[in-house]
Amino acid sequence: MSTDKDDLKKDEVETEERILAAAIEEFTLKGYTATRMQSIADRAKISKSALHYYFRHKERLFRMVLDNTAGRTLKKMRLDMTGLGSFSEKLEYGFHYYYQAINKNIKVVRFIFMELSRNPAMISQFLEESNVRNWIAELDGELDKEYRAGRIRQIGAEQLILNIVSLCVFPHLSQGIACQVMEMDIAAHTKMLQEREDSVLQFIKNALFIEEQ
Repeated sequence: MSTDKDDLKKDEVETEERILAAAIEEFTLKGYTATRMQSIADRAKISKSALHYYFRHKERLFRMVLDNTAGRTLKKMRLDMTGLGSFSEKLEYGFHYYYQAINKNIKVVRFIFMELSRNPAMISQFLEESNVRNWIAELDGELDKEYRAGRIRQIGAEQLILNIVSLCVFPHLSQGIACQVMEMDIAAHTKMLQEREDSVLQFIKNALFIEEQ
């Protein structure tokens, strides 16, 4: 049997979820600078004062969007990968999870890349709290171990991450240009990106592994 306290907590969670959805829509539509707290409140169907009760500054809203998209993806991916055995299994799982997360949240991905290119300092605290640098160091150690065992070609974690991010993200960010060059409409290009998941993974594996996996 629920109590008044439980109902209040449920209402607060639902309101925060509405605010998150509204913030994502406003940020991806207008960009960080042009988005106003009032427009987020209007989209979330709450008053501006109520919005300030949950999030006093726009910076906190941006951080919430970052935590609930990129942050949640990284945490889930790292947690699931700890239960896997070989490096090849981890690479395949991590790649598929990352690729599919991008496809599902491409509007947010475009927004984050655009804003962080304008103001890289906005991601500093996120990187610290999400332990991304520790994860890169761990990956570097694992890559070195695989190289010494003769299973992969020598490569640093930073280079591998850049390769994967470029292959997964750039085709989305350059969609307008690609559609013009390939004489393709957006629907056809989007379908092509969804279908290239396995071929991109195989391309990475061919470049990385000494023996075919």
